[in-house]
Amino acid sequence: MRLSGILGDLLLGIAQDLIVGMLKIAKDALGGLLGILTTDLQIPILSPIYSWLTETKANPKGDTLTFLDLGCLIAAIPATIIYKLIKEQTPFPDNAFTQSLIDAPDLASLRKIFSSGVTSTENGLATLSPIQIMSSVGNFYALFGAMSVAFFSFVKYGLEKAEEPVPVPLQVYGAAISGSLPYTMPNIVAAFAPGWNTRWPIMNDTVTAVWFVKTGLDNISKIDSKPVWSKTLSPIFECVINGCWLVPAICGAVESQESHHMAKSDWVGVSANATLDLGGILAPFAKGPIADILGPEIAAAVFVVQEFTTLGYGVLSAVAGGLIAAGK
Repeated sequence: MRLSGILGDLLLGIAQDLIVGMLKIAKDALGGLLGILTTDLQIPILSPIYSWLTETKANPKGDTLTFLDLGCLIAAIPATIIYKLIKEQTPFPDNAFTQSLIDAPDLASLRKIFSSGVTSTENGLATLSPIQIMSSVGNFYALFGAMSVAFFSFVKYGLEKAEEPVPVPLQVYGAAISGSLPYTMPNIVAAFAPGWNTRWPIMNDTVTAVWFVKTGLDNISKIDSKPVWSKTLSPIFECVINGCWLVPAICGAVESQESHHMAKSDWVGVSANATLDLGGILAPFAKGPIADILGPEIAAAVFVVQEFTTLGYGVLSAVAGGLIAAGK
């Protein structure tokens, strides 16, 4: 315990320094990131349907579909279907609980709702607690997010390896960023769980935020096009971030096991996080000066390993979500 505390304090300091550096880099680029995420998408059939579904008295024309909306919408559909197959009921039915989420005025209110251990029944079937429902669905989101991240990583890798430089379309950047949100959904959900304000969840939330900013920078063309970022700083940051990300997962699991018995879903979740972080730690061996020293064949092989770890994280997350839904 003493060793884990010392290690935790050390890595918290590293994470803090990393955050400051990242925010300095991101200061002038965040406008571009938000601009990409909120870019209006005019997709035949889908955009009009989305506007129609989001119509309200206060907003009679509905919302305009954006990259952020599309990423969440596409992830929500399979996540809901998987949950319904397991529980034979929707995760968020049209009831008082769901309405309370819609009406929640701030983050503190949402935490209070999700932290309640109240359970209810629907059609005679016992539901999970609010945070268990969100954790289950969030892990199903991660499966789609992992597939999205792996796909766009492959697309960008292919474009970078083209014999002639190929401009990366804005659509690729926007979709890559929006796919990163469901990818980290299990970590986002953890910010609402009981004990969210203790050291390991705080570190996990902090590193998650830094990773998302870093991913945004990777997908802003004026930054990604700079070799000093894309080929040197980005892989190094990815390695350090994932090394820090691994700490709260492992140390939190150790402390949880000492205080109470961890469920099967908890162990699978830790395995999922370790798999994700392994892929990120390998980043400098797939791209950058170290990869150049190792040679293109080894760098390509490491990239393939990264793709498998990304997809492996998604599969393990979905398994964890299924175990949570099954009460295990």
